[in-house]
Amino acid sequence: DGKRMVFPNATVHIEQKEVAYWLNPGNRAKAPEGARKFFDEASAKVQPYVDAGRVKMFSGATELLPGIRAIPAPGHTPGHTFYSLESKGQKLVFWGDVVHVADVQMPDPAVTIVFDVDPTAAAATRKKAFADAVEGRYWVAADHISFPGVGHLRRDGEGYRWVPMTYVNDHYESK
Repeated sequence: DGKRMVFPNATVHIEQKEVAYWLNPGNRAKAPEGARKFFDEASAKVQPYVDAGRVKMFSGATELLPGIRAIPAPGHTPGHTFYSLESKGQKLVFWGDVVHVADVQMPDPAVTIVFDVDPTAAAATRKKAFADAVEGRYWVAADHISFPGVGHLRRDGEGYRWVPMTYVNDHYESK
């Protein structure tokens, strides 16, 4: 019937700069032809929640829920955000799109990708994120990094090395 699906009880937390950028028809019109599909996808996926009053916007570093914090990480997109989950002295930071090609960007965090809206800010965010992860010794969950996509970073010369967590399938039973 052409209607967009909205999960009726879902509240979507989104950094206000993301909404202002991606749902602005003027920004779409100024974007290169190849990038316009990203504006269309954002509109298709987010606008129904906005229309239903199910979007809760925030700005900057914010505690969204107890133990869950938004951390500004601009560059890939204007309002790109990391999310930190902390409990019982443990910390996991969800990075999103700060890394796209780990084998290239871990050794050289200055390398950007065509999809970064602001390459200079994206490189600065990545450098800071990598240094913070090493110093803080916390877990990181990252898109575009091979399964399991959760691990730690360590210094490796002028760059960094990804150290994945050990994955064990405890559900498997031998016969």
